[in-house]
Amino acid sequence: MRPATVYDVARAAGVSHMTVSRYLRGTVKTRPETAARIDQAVADLGYRVNRTARALASPVPRRLAALVFDLHESGPSQIVQGAAQHAREAGWSFDLVPIVDERDVTVTQALASLDPHGLAGVLVIGPTVAIRRALEGEDVKLPVFWVDEDLDPVDAPPLSLNGQGAALAAAHLVELGHRRVVHVGGPAGWRASENRERANEVVLRRAGLDASVVARGDWTARSGWAAADAVLDSGATGVTVANDQMALGLMAGLAASGARVPDDVSIVGFDDIPDAAYLMPALTTVRLDYVDQGKRRLQGLLDQITGGDEKFTPHGGTIELVVRDSTRRL
Repeated sequence: MRPATVYDVARAAGVSHMTVSRYLRGTVKTRPETAARIDQAVADLGYRVNRTARALASPVPRRLAALVFDLHESGPSQIVQGAAQHAREAGWSFDLVPIVDERDVTVTQALASLDPHGLAGVLVIGPTVAIRRALEGEDVKLPVFWVDEDLDPVDAPPLSLNGQGAALAAAHLVELGHRRVVHVGGPAGWRASENRERANEVVLRRAGLDASVVARGDWTARSGWAAADAVLDSGATGVTVANDQMALGLMAGLAASGARVPDDVSIVGFDDIPDAAYLMPALTTVRLDYVDQGKRRLQGLLDQITGGDEKFTPHGGTIELVVRDSTRRL
């Protein structure tokens, strides 16, 4: 059976093939009733857009670029994976430009190095504060998309996925009976770090507990190891950690000092990196679907370029607590 064509969709929807083509490209406004008929015909016929043909026919550059901070970290690398996958499926090429530090000049130089005549838009993945500061006042010639995550409220449930995940982690330790819970935070300037820390504080204070940040790291296992002494000095029985890499470093540092996880200290990470399930003990952590986040962000850039309104939105997604062996009930 031959695959359905745009002409088949047009006949089934009772419109011209040009109307179908323009609607599917998102280049024109379409009446709701017409859009509904086209959507139904697409679904009934199992029609799939020929991305290669679309790319060859388009007068708009079909190349995107991503400026990425901390590409070696699990979250950013998975976001890039999702963005690249969605770009490929939509018929766009995708260039990657790593950013080695957070200085304003580095971001602006990276943007200036991109050829605006060969690109349709730029996706930026990195610390909110640094990106906003670098882009303020810049006359950028290309569409630039980045997720400007707001700080969560201090007196209400968190709105961000980062905050919601951190709230799950802290609540898990409280439910297990821990009364002395501390937090090992991530670097300043990252909304992810700030909202995870803020949500941890909100949950603990609502439970009538003190909320302390005993150390801050830079997302690396080395910085988690360095936090071990501060955790032990705090007398905590439970620790929430800003990411899994720091958590595994903390576990190693505690073991080197003779402390046992979870017998002496329960630990909850964040990210659910691939290695988390195979640590000793397996790490209880928060799973955020970063690949989906990458797809959503890439679609946000495409919508900015084309004015379209696809099913993906740059905000939203799923978050869940994955309970393993690094936490125990008191």
